[in-house]
Amino acid sequence: MNAVTGTGLSLKSPKSKKGSGSKEGQLLTIEVGLSQHIALLKEWSKLSKLDKDECCKSIIDTAQTRRLSVDEICQLALGLASSGKIFKWDFQYSPTLDICSTGGPASLSTILSPLMAATQEIFLPQLSVPGEIAGAIDTLGIIPNYKYNQTHDSIKVALSESKIAFALNSKDLAPADLYLFNLRKAKSARDIPDLVIASLLSKKISTGINNSVVDVRIGPHGNFGKSYGEAKENSEKLISVYKSLGMTCKCVLTNSFGSPMPYYGRAESLTALFKIINGNVDDEWLLQHLNTCVEIAAVAVASVKRLSLDDTRFELLRSLNEGKVRDVFLRNLNAQGSSLKEMEMIINDSKITNKMIVRTQVDGYFKGLDYRCLRTLMKENDPCFRNESKFKTLVGLKPLIREGTQTRKGDDMLEIRGTPEILSNYIDIIEKIGMITTNDPKYSQEPIYEVI
Repeated sequence: MNAVTGTGLSLKSPKSKKGSGSKEGQLLTIEVGLSQHIALLKEWSKLSKLDKDECCKSIIDTAQTRRLSVDEICQLALGLASSGKIFKWDFQYSPTLDICSTGGPASLSTILSPLMAATQEIFLPQLSVPGEIAGAIDTLGIIPNYKYNQTHDSIKVALSESKIAFALNSKDLAPADLYLFNLRKAKSARDIPDLVIASLLSKKISTGINNSVVDVRIGPHGNFGKSYGEAKENSEKLISVYKSLGMTCKCVLTNSFGSPMPYYGRAESLTALFKIINGNVDDEWLLQHLNTCVEIAAVAVASVKRLSLDDTRFELLRSLNEGKVRDVFLRNLNAQGSSLKEMEMIINDSKITNKMIVRTQVDGYFKGLDYRCLRTLMKENDPCFRNESKFKTLVGLKPLIREGTQTRKGDDMLEIRGTPEILSNYIDIIEKIGMITTNDPKYSQEPIYEVI
């Protein structure tokens, strides 16, 4: 971690341009202002809420106004990480790796892929912020007694016992990153690529990780590019930022134009994970997503251990088939305070919860889900804060058909889980979640596995 524990990088003033007049002065003011607010992040614990709000809003406003330079993103990531502790690992915790994503619903890549990588004698301290639908920490957070508010010492215990630790940003772990992320959500500014890069990088710096693989999810709801061209360009910039700090990173571009798997919701994601690690995958759709997660894990492991991708893929599949991935997960459950019994309880409870079948109202083609409606419904799962944050799992959704499927009026389209009260309160939203179009949307179901 020597590359990221020094004094940091210096921001460059913009080069003067003939005839730029007051515009050049204005740009210089913005850059100086950004530098000042980044410096404040290192004094995070001393700032008032008002100062934190002003600092983060200024950073968001700047990133919405213009693209940040590589140096600026590095400085921002270092500042966010410095708001907490920066960990250094003993030689016994080597090599370290992180598998993360640019965000998006209905994927297991940030849970399953790291679990598979952990079977290969690699240590994975996985730090993440909460998602809106079912990110890694959200899904694991519904398991009773699962401790995701962690410290350096508790992460070391989990790594020692299971090679993997899942943690939520906390006062010790890049707290300013979590604060900035929540403000980005409130200001509808999640999909600013430069801030996505800084957020991802700050977590790696905080947890002392030099090797990272990012699942770049391309699609209409993506935070890193809604088209292949955008996603590739942003991925190349992300890699440049990592390299400037002496860290290695690879991006795996994956297809999220359609639903990656037929499970939306925290209990639903847990159910899908349980099916896979127990060898009970019973449909082609989930199997395809499993293959995507294997590919991401293979890229990660091969890059760290310098093995061929084919050999690594074979070893990961063998570990899954032999139950080693399941064993790693069970050890992690125990290391972080929970158990298989408590996980099964959540899954079984979700199976008996009231369900509603949504049918098509007209002939046409299934275009997919309206994510604005989906997010509104999934807000019922937002965490509640009492003595400790607890993630709820009141609602969930399963598409019964894939995008592009031709349908007739009255065909089963979606299964939605929830209490009668919740389903009744959201009936107008539920009726709009599944979208039918008269023209074939021609979605490709084939995954993208381009590695950058």
